[in-house]
Amino acid sequence: MRSGSVFVGRYRELTLLREGLGQLAHGSPMITSVVGEAGIGKTALVSQAMDSAAGLGIRVARSSAVEGGGSPAYWLWKDVLRQLSIGDQIDFD
Repeated sequence: MRSGSVFVGRYRELTLLREGLGQLAHGSPMITSVVGEAGIGKTALVSQAMDSAAGLGIRVARSSAVEGGGSPAYWLWKDVLRQLSIGDQIDFD
């Protein structure tokens, strides 16, 4: 999260994400999708969860879609796999 910024609200959702991270830290796989209208705090929520994951030593990746579509095929997955350094091993075409 940006220095000096304050996280407000979404504590229930953050608690659920942190519970999932706890399970992940003990070997359960996890994929999470955070969706909603623009401006409701998705990025702040995900940033908080990613900070929590880093504190647990969990490797994370995130991606986002273009509003209204228009992203190339498989863009979200290509982006995530690239961040995890395994995207070059998969042929999406």
